[in-house]
Amino acid sequence: MIFKVYISLFLLTFICLTNLFSQDTLNVPHIDKISEFSLSALKINGNYYTPDKGVDISLAKSSIITELTKEGIKGDISSFIKITEITTKESWQNMGVQLYRVILDYAWINGVAIIKNKNVLTILKGMPTETVFLADLDKDSIYEIYTNYFLGSGIISEEIGGYNISLNENYCLSMRMEKDLHLYISNGILMAEVRPYNKLDEKPIIKKVNLKKIDNKYKLIIE
Repeated sequence: MIFKVYISLFLLTFICLTNLFSQDTLNVPHIDKISEFSLSALKINGNYYTPDKGVDISLAKSSIITELTKEGIKGDISSFIKITEITTKESWQNMGVQLYRVILDYAWINGVAIIKNKNVLTILKGMPTETVFLADLDKDSIYEIYTNYFLGSGIISEEIGGYNISLNENYCLSMRMEKDLHLYISNGILMAEVRPYNKLDEKPIIKKVNLKKIDNKYKLIIE
């Protein structure tokens, strides 16, 4: 009898643990500093693919058009929008998201749409977006998505955008008319060349890109 009780308790414990670890990590509440070490940063540059369980390009296009319309973009979006999938295995396996380059010239949009479960989570804008990166700056073992983009007409600024899927937060770092911020990766760490605006004779300063909690909210910084 006692043996049977022990066996029952063991099986119950095993089932509970199995259910716990099989949860989608994106549904687990965000916890600061889960790991002492962040995931190595990656530049999205080729090796794109469409996941078997993801959405196809036609559904992605329809969802992105709907989102742009909600944001107030006017005109015949469907006739002029250009969409290219840039999903990577890392973005799909770690975050469960698909990434799409979105170009709509008449609305000055050249950015990246992030889709999960057929829903557009956000569209990171740019004019244009130069590069896209995955980095785990908050060290929760789930990547955030960062873009390096140009903004402006006449006075052009190189800036940084970001999206944290764990917290559903968008980030932007701009030093318009003061500094240009050029992203790159060094030894798996997301870095920025801080270039003096319109001063070609001055050398850039190298800074580390980071997320810092200020007033109980994450902000994108360089330090």
